[in-house]
Amino acid sequence: MFQPGSAHRRDVRTFQLTALLLGLAMGLLSVSSARGAWIDLGDEGAEMWMTARVDFTGDGQPRVIALTTGSETRVSLRFDDKGVGRLWLYGHSVSGPIAKPGEPFKLVVKIISHAKAPDMLLLATYPADEPLPTEEPTEWTLINDGGDSRANLSQIEISPAQSRGHITQVRVAGTWASLLRSPLLDDTLKVGPEAPDISPADPVKNPTGGLMLDLPATGKDMGAIDYDKLPVLKADHSIVSLGSSEWKFRLHNYLAWHDGRFWCIWSHGPQIEEFATQHVQYSTSKDGLNWTEPKVLVGPPKEGFGYIARGLWLRDGELIALASMFKAPGYAGGGLSLHAFRWNGDDNRWDHMGMVRDDSMNNFAPKKLPDGNWMMTRRSGNRDVSVMIGGVKAFDQWEVLPLASYAAGNKARPEEPYWYILPDGKNIVGLFRNNGGKDLLRAFSTDNGRTWSPLVHTNFPDARSKFNVVHTTRGYYVLISNANPMRRNPLCLSISKDGLVYTRMGVLPIPARIDKDDWSLNTNHGDSLYESFQYPHVIEHDGSLYIAYSRRKQAIEVLRLSLDDVEAILKP
Repeated sequence: MFQPGSAHRRDVRTFQLTALLLGLAMGLLSVSSARGAWIDLGDEGAEMWMTARVDFTGDGQPRVIALTTGSETRVSLRFDDKGVGRLWLYGHSVSGPIAKPGEPFKLVVKIISHAKAPDMLLLATYPADEPLPTEEPTEWTLINDGGDSRANLSQIEISPAQSRGHITQVRVAGTWASLLRSPLLDDTLKVGPEAPDISPADPVKNPTGGLMLDLPATGKDMGAIDYDKLPVLKADHSIVSLGSSEWKFRLHNYLAWHDGRFWCIWSHGPQIEEFATQHVQYSTSKDGLNWTEPKVLVGPPKEGFGYIARGLWLRDGELIALASMFKAPGYAGGGLSLHAFRWNGDDNRWDHMGMVRDDSMNNFAPKKLPDGNWMMTRRSGNRDVSVMIGGVKAFDQWEVLPLASYAAGNKARPEEPYWYILPDGKNIVGLFRNNGGKDLLRAFSTDNGRTWSPLVHTNFPDARSKFNVVHTTRGYYVLISNANPMRRNPLCLSISKDGLVYTRMGVLPIPARIDKDDWSLNTNHGDSLYESFQYPHVIEHDGSLYIAYSRRKQAIEVLRLSLDDVEAILKP
């Protein structure tokens, strides 16, 4: 077994006793069960064993083995050609040397689940051409005993797709003895997307270039980021609205500065998410930290329908709230329409202006194009993505132009796009959440949004969540997103000087918990490892960034960050 100088050595006799007791109960059966899962990480003392061979060919690509629920990763093993491995177990990662650089090796993984304590993920490595020992390992190259999950593991995914022939001899079992004679699973492995072309992008000369991330510590390798080691920014924190037993759901938050006040709107519903009676609420603040008691912007619509907050549009000096009415549950299908509500300051109320467009749900409020038109992205009931251009002559006069199909292929399922103008003042970049992978997709327009280059994968990681970008008055771009591809935690801030490549990344200082017991008792998970922060919206005002986001889809919160503090992560 390869044993680097810094390798862990640990007495595992207690683990062997656990295995013996489990073996008596299970015999020598494979851990594959009638319910289709290899292991339930919520059980106490359950075990899972896996082995595989990993080869490198000089292609520079990492080898990643993910253990998934079928759709979501809960355990990830990552190895590079420098001989470094990283073990990720939901919420915690451990890395270190595991083999000689560039040389193939065999790995053995043991997972021990716990019901009320962190699970254990243990890795041992061996020379590739030697048989595995007949006795189960007692020494481990890497140990991760800080992660925790409650999921059932039932599938293995390898990535990138170029690794398909270089991760082989994969076996899974419930005991060491059965692992040695269990069948190969190579033909059943799920294959992830191909590694992107990370050549530098140019909207005109190279729109298919996928380079979007190049950090000082980890370079262009999005899988090498250790999110626990990213710098943590400074910020002030505030709570806008907390979930209750009757109205749990809060999401789709948007901010604006208008008439001397900050405005925040969000979707407000009985369940998570998109159920009938869902509606839109709002709150205001003079300083972005102290918020008024929430009020109803637009109440529940007709029976069987709901509203989704869709943004705050500052048009001709007026504040317009956008909301899409949908036929519950969910927005896909018929019954979708986008509506506008104008703030009436004289009477302190929101007046319904009318329908903006049928079969439409935008993602963010319209912004001005270089040619003076407004543009916003749109999703239809069948989830295809288009752009709406117009809005100058009237709030409901728009031309719809295609952008991308939800069934785009090549592991690309574009969702919730956001666009911004590049520093040249004319070319536009469109970024997309990718429901088919763990990266951001990108396209360019050189004609004011009327046509777009093909979607390409980038090397910017993402947890399949909504994101937002602001072009600051100081010239650089700030992207707020769930950059950790494994979960919506942390919420990260990334900086780009050219709008194409993000060269700095930090973590937003969101409190780990909210000390309000009455609220915690009414939420799905309480204060746990499942805490999530999502759907950020960011604006700049008076030298600071204001970022609204949702905690667990059940609370709306706001952070205030000084641009001076943001720029601290730009320093070498």
